[in-house]
Amino acid sequence: VKAEYPPRALEEGIEASVLLEIDIDEEGLVNEVRVVEPATPEGYGFDDAATAAIFSFEFTPAETEAGPIPVTFTYRYNFVLEVAPH
Repeated sequence: VKAEYPPRALEEGIEASVLLEIDIDEEGLVNEVRVVEPATPEGYGFDDAATAAIFSFEFTPAETEAGPIPVTFTYRYNFVLEVAPH
Protein backbone atom coordinates (compact mmCIF):
# COMPACT_ATOMS: atom_id res chain seq x y z
CA VAL A 1 0.00 0.00 0.00
CA LYS A 2 1.42 3.34 -1.01
CA ALA A 3 1.16 6.14 1.54
CA GLU A 4 -0.44 9.40 0.53
CA TYR A 5 2.40 11.82 -0.14
CA PRO A 6 1.91 14.88 2.07
CA PRO A 7 0.71 17.64 -0.30
CA ARG A 8 2.96 20.43 1.00
CA ALA A 9 6.03 18.18 0.83
CA LEU A 10 5.10 17.20 -2.72
CA GLU A 11 4.75 20.84 -3.74
CA GLU A 12 8.10 21.72 -2.17
CA GLY A 13 9.88 18.63 -3.56
CA ILE A 14 10.78 17.21 -0.15
CA GLU A 15 11.61 13.52 0.40
CA ALA A 16 11.85 11.81 3.79
CA SER A 17 11.79 8.47 5.56
CA VAL A 18 10.13 7.29 8.76
CA LEU A 19 11.32 4.38 10.91
CA LEU A 20 8.37 2.52 12.41
CA GLU A 21 7.91 -0.35 14.84
CA ILE A 22 5.00 -2.58 13.86
CA ASP A 23 3.10 -5.14 15.96
CA ILE A 24 1.50 -7.93 13.92
CA ASP A 25 -0.89 -10.42 15.52
CA GLU A 26 -1.01 -14.17 14.90
CA GLU A 27 -3.43 -13.60 12.00
CA GLY A 28 -1.06 -11.20 10.20
CA LEU A 29 -3.07 -8.08 11.08
CA VAL A 30 -1.42 -4.84 12.16
CA ASN A 31 -2.24 -4.15 15.83
CA GLU A 32 -0.07 -1.13 16.52
CA VAL A 33 2.39 1.17 14.80
CA ARG A 34 4.90 3.37 16.63
CA VAL A 35 7.19 6.01 15.14
CA VAL A 36 10.74 5.14 16.24
CA GLU A 37 12.55 7.74 14.15
CA PRO A 38 10.39 10.59 12.84
CA ALA A 39 10.82 12.11 9.41
CA THR A 40 13.03 15.12 8.94
CA PRO A 41 12.15 17.79 8.20
CA GLU A 42 9.26 17.69 10.66
CA GLY A 43 5.86 19.24 10.18
CA TYR A 44 5.00 17.89 6.74
CA GLY A 45 2.85 14.93 7.82
CA PHE A 46 5.20 12.12 6.78
CA ASP A 47 4.86 10.29 10.13
CA ASP A 48 1.05 10.26 10.00
CA ALA A 49 0.97 9.26 6.33
CA ALA A 50 3.37 6.34 6.89
CA THR A 51 1.46 5.16 9.96
CA ALA A 52 -1.87 5.25 8.12
CA ALA A 53 -0.43 3.27 5.20
CA ILE A 54 1.00 0.58 7.51
CA PHE A 55 -2.45 -0.08 8.97
CA SER A 56 -3.52 -1.05 5.42
CA PHE A 57 -0.70 -3.57 4.98
CA GLU A 58 -1.52 -7.28 4.97
CA PHE A 59 1.04 -9.75 6.26
CA THR A 60 1.42 -13.50 6.26
CA PRO A 61 1.50 -14.53 9.93
CA ALA A 62 4.84 -15.45 11.44
CA GLU A 63 5.00 -19.10 12.42
CA THR A 64 6.88 -21.47 14.66
CA GLU A 65 6.54 -25.22 14.86
CA ALA A 66 3.64 -24.59 17.27
CA GLY A 67 1.79 -22.38 14.75
CA PRO A 68 1.23 -18.67 14.06
CA ILE A 69 2.68 -16.16 16.53
CA PRO A 70 2.53 -12.38 17.00
CA VAL A 71 5.68 -10.44 16.08
CA THR A 72 7.14 -6.95 16.33
CA PHE A 73 9.56 -5.60 13.74
CA THR A 74 10.92 -2.32 12.43
CA TYR A 75 10.19 -0.99 8.97
CA ARG A 76 11.52 2.08 7.21
CA TYR A 77 8.95 3.81 5.01
CA ASN A 78 10.63 5.97 2.37
CA PHE A 79 8.85 8.85 0.67
CA VAL A 80 10.53 9.32 -2.70
CA LEU A 81 9.38 11.74 -5.37
CA GLU A 82 8.67 10.06 -8.67
CA VAL A 83 10.35 11.52 -11.71
CA ALA A 84 8.06 11.88 -14.70
CA PRO A 85 9.43 10.27 -17.88
CA HIS A 86 10.54 12.68 -20.58
